[in-house]
Amino acid sequence: MDDDISATPSDVVTTMRGLSNYSADVGAAGRDVSYYSDIVTMVTSPVQLLIGFVGNALCVYVSYVAVDVITPIAAYAAILASVDSAILIVDVGSEWLTLVFDADLNRDVISRSDTTCKTFYFVRHFLLHLASWLMVCVAIELLRLTRNRKLLNYFRGERIVDTFVLLLVVLSTLNVHYFWTYGVSSVQFKLSTSDGASGALCTFVAKNLQGYYEDESCQHILDQLHWVIADIVPIVIVTVSLVLIRHTRAKEGPSGDTRLPLTGHIGGRTPDRKRKPAPADGGQVLVQRSYWLLLVLFVAFKLPYVVACQVSDALFVGLKDSAAWALWLALLKASSNMNHSGKVFVYGSTWPFFRNELRKIFRRKRESGRDVRLGEKRQKGASKFQITAI
Repeated sequence: MDDDISATPSDVVTTMRGLSNYSADVGAAGRDVSYYSDIVTMVTSPVQLLIGFVGNALCVYVSYVAVDVITPIAAYAAILASVDSAILIVDVGSEWLTLVFDADLNRDVISRSDTTCKTFYFVRHFLLHLASWLMVCVAIELLRLTRNRKLLNYFRGERIVDTFVLLLVVLSTLNVHYFWTYGVSSVQFKLSTSDGASGALCTFVAKNLQGYYEDESCQHILDQLHWVIADIVPIVIVTVSLVLIRHTRAKEGPSGDTRLPLTGHIGGRTPDRKRKPAPADGGQVLVQRSYWLLLVLFVAFKLPYVVACQVSDALFVGLKDSAAWALWLALLKASSNMNHSGKVFVYGSTWPFFRNELRKIFRRKRESGRDVRLGEKRQKGASKFQITAI
């Protein structure tokens, strides 16, 4: 299938980089817009990847340590860290490789096969949606535990599995359209100063019931649907949850303490009625605040870029294609990507709690090793006594 697509110089640079020697034909304004955006991406992408993987590793560790303190939140946060790592590789990593090594992931890998093209767009958007809605799960669980601490003692681990499976089914259904709306197409770019450049590209190729290709309005509707599912609705829910958390007074637990107890019960286990939960210590408070700060950063990183993208569509052509606006939009995009790599700052603030927990873990390992060695010595002594007696 062959489509003739008229593209601006900046569109050609950002979409078909390295396809041919058409960069010399691009106007000065287009080069400036692409140049400033590329500089921001080349500088921020390695930092985001490094900080992101460190932060996500810390998130998994915090979830492991805090599993008996705030079980549901820790479980969702651990899954979220894995999803964020995959998003960093797919989005930030591929874009950085394109700029540094001129290895266009879209041109060299995705566009080689129609199946690869469809699968890539499905997985990419599915991961973005899943990350946002896992953050919604963290916000709702933190709000529930803030309103009533007793819920932790009656928590069942099966609810995490049920919620996660429900998210997988719903989000897969909402994104399955990428298997027929996207595909590999032979694209002809018409430039004002040359004959143009052509090549295979993974792009929007949806057809209507009459067999004709859909116009740009259909793609605009799909973009708005992605915007609502991945950005607007999660941001609204998380923001409302943050406001309610700040203005909610928790109900008293069995021990009269309004803070989270340290005794969590996983699965179908029932709490011990004879033993009152221990009062929360400073480490537990730090962990709870770190998850609250994680929600705040989600809104702070994501909202400005979402608003800027919507405003960009309504701007005049001259302002939208200016180098200043491109630089500002690139900075906001880098800030939005920090939503997937900014956990290191959140969990780094709770380092005293990590240090104490590490000491406890190492102490338990040393004690268990000492017990094993002591048991072996006693066993050898008993065997020697038996031989002597014989």
